[in-house]
Parts: sequence; C-alpha cells; structure tokens
Amino acid sequence: MSGTAGGAARRAGLETWLALVLALFGVLSVHQLGSQTFGADFYQFWAVGEASGRRELRDVYAAEETARLGRTLLQRAQAEAAARPSPESARRLEAAKARREIETYSTPFLYTVFGAAASGDYARDFERFQLASLVAHVLGPLAFARVLRMGWAIALMSVFLFTMAAGPFLDDVGVGNVNRLQVGALGMVAWLLAPRRGRWSDAAAGLVLALAVAFKPNLAFAAASLGLAWGATGRVARLASAAAGGAAGAALALLSSWAWFGSLAPWGAWLGKLGGLMQGWRTDLGNLSLARVLLDRFGIDVASGLAPLLLALVLAAWLALRFRTRGDARECGPRGDALALALGAAASVLSTKLGWTHYYLLIAPLALVLFASPSRIERALAVVLTVLTFTDLAAKVFPGFTPHLPLVIVLGALALFALGLAGVLRVGCETESDAAR
Repeated sequence: MSGTAGGAARRAGLETWLALVLALFGVLSVHQLGSQTFGADFYQFWAVGEASGRRELRDVYAAEETARLGRTLLQRAQAEAAARPSPESARRLEAAKARREIETYSTPFLYTVFGAAASGDYARDFERFQLASLVAHVLGPLAFARVLRMGWAIALMSVFLFTMAAGPFLDDVGVGNVNRLQVGALGMVAWLLAPRRGRWSDAAAGLVLALAVAFKPNLAFAAASLGLAWGATGRVARLASAAAGGAAGAALALLSSWAWFGSLAPWGAWLGKLGGLMQGWRTDLGNLSLARVLLDRFGIDVASGLAPLLLALVLAAWLALRFRTRGDARECGPRGDALALALGAAASVLSTKLGWTHYYLLIAPLALVLFASPSRIERALAVVLTVLTFTDLAAKVFPGFTPHLPLVIVLGALALFALGLAGVLRVGCETESDAAR
C-alpha cells in the first residue's frame, strides 16, 4: 500500500512540475509577444487619461475635443520619432497613426486610473500595463483554481490554456485592452468570498467588484448574478455586507474621478454617450456577438432581449436550487459563489450586441468552475467546449470550418453557459439544519 501511495505521489509531483514548465513557457512567450505590439486600445485609454490629467481636454466625451487630441498626439509622436528614432518612439508613432481619431466610450474612472498611472512615456507605460495585465490574468485563474480546491497540476495547466493557447487572451494582448485585468479582479472577488473569512471579506469583495464595474461596466452582470444567487438562496446577510462594500467602492470611484477631473460632469457626459456605443453592431466587421451571429445566420434579432433573458435564466437556476433544498439553503460554499460570478461574466459576453474576440476571455472563469465539477461528464464537456471557444482547433483540423468559426466560438460559449446553469443544481448548499448538526 505504501509503495502504491508513494508512486502516486511521485506521479502527482511530476505532473505538477510539467504543468509548471508549460505555464511558465506560456507566460514568458505571451509576455514577449506583448512587448512587440503597439496597443491600439491601450493608446486611447492612455492618451485620454494623460491629457485629462494635464487639463488638455475640456470634455473628454466631445467629438471635436478628442479629434483635436488625436491630431495633436500624432504630431507629437511624429516629432519625437524624428528627433529620437528608436523602437519606443516608433511604437508610439504606430499607435498614433492607428488612432488618429480618439474614441471615448470608457468611464471617467477608467481614464482616472490610466491617467494616474501614466508617466508620459508611452512605451514605458505600455510595458508596465502589459506586465500588470499578465500578472492579474495569471493570478485570476490561480485564485479560482485554489478556491475550487483544484490540484496544482490542473491549476497550472489552466494558466497555460488561458494564456498562450487562448485566442481571446492573445487578442487582448495585441490590442492592449482590459479583459485580462477583469479576469484578475473576478479571481480576487472569488478568493475574498471563500468561506471562513468573515463578513469583512464579503464587504471587501463588494468593494472590489464595485471598482471593477466602475472601471468597465460589463462586470455589472457578475455583480447582478451574484446578487441573484444570494437573494434566491436566502443569503441576505451576506448580500447586505457585499452591498455595503459595493457602495463604498462606488463612492471611491466617484470621488477619485472627481478629484482627477475636478468635476462629476464627465459621468453625465459618459452616460449621454452610451446610446451611440453599439449602433453599428449589425455591420461592424469582426463582431463575434451572439446577437450578430443569430442575425446573420438565422435572421433573428433578439439583441435587446438577451440581457434580461440570460439573467432570468440565472435567477431561475438558483430558485430551482432553493426549491430542491426546500427553501432552506443558506451557504453554498466557494463553488457556488465562483459559479455565480462566472455565470454573470459569461452573460456579459453573450448579451452584448458588439463583441470582439478578447471579450471571450471573460468566459474563462466559467470554464475553470466547470473543470472542477464533481461530474466527469461535465468536466469532459467543459474541456471540449473550452477548446472550441478559445482556440481555432476546429478550423485547423477541418479547414472547411474556417468560415463557420464565429458560429463555433459563440455556440461553444453558449453551451458553456448552459452547462453552468445545469451545474447550479449540483452545488452543495448547506441548510440551517445542516449547520445545526
């Protein structure tokens, strides 16, 4: 018996070391890739944040102001590249040429964060951003994996899968968007919500989640999903603690942006501009949203109803769990909280009218939760669906699939969401009678 146990331990140790090597290879490879791009999306965040800090913009959401900023920054980049030719100045010039017209749809809080972190050196700031995003994205899946009590080998293999092997991750690196930071924030929230940390951790999780929503509002779906899960299963005290933390986080975001801009007026201007954010969703090239695929493939336009439908399905799943436990559910453990967050993040991707490849990185938390399912069939399905959603393997194996790749990605993500809803009913919730034993 001891020899068998020793052999199993050695195999487990070898698997962990091999997974660590793969994870490190993936992380170092994508870090090198990040240093070779110019960051078309990051440039906009950086430009507006820095310019607002220097008071070069009267209204960051006015088209004439941002057009003037784009021209000014291009001239500065051209002058810098002429005076001091270098890879760094060439990178800034490439970004300035790609973004001659600055688009401002992000929140004042996002511009506050980018502006406060800016040094004035574009290349240096971009390198720092890429490194911070990589660290956040690695820690996010690791946090989910440890909360879900995965072995280190599986956790490290997940890091490899969701970095070097994941198309949405590589796209986020290339354009310099913030989805990697969002995965890190979700991992932090899941870790704070883990049991036996006390009510303070629920409040801290609410604060972090509120800051993440103020940074980029699509994570409001994760907050809503968690609130629906707790409300449906009667965890009112935890909901109240998280709501108090959320209120503090919202206040912090508003106060910091007020201090940065000298006014709260940018929030009103941002709200007024949201209506034009997704007007071109029916025609924009590269749009991988579920709404676009349904419209193009089947002529069905359900874009406006997707968000309420998906959240209603989340609520129905948790109410079904409450019914299964005869209305007595009180604590559903770390898997339940992680699943609630992950379903909300996935709903944000599936309900958007305009979805780029890097948005699908927010499906990663749901895949991780499903990887930890007690059901072998569910785990196997999750792996297959994750590969279809995050890679172009189907197109490589079957070249004829290439035109259908958007459909494969969207349906894979939708199937993962459905699998997550079904998984809610397998969450082990403690009841009041269990707690009394």
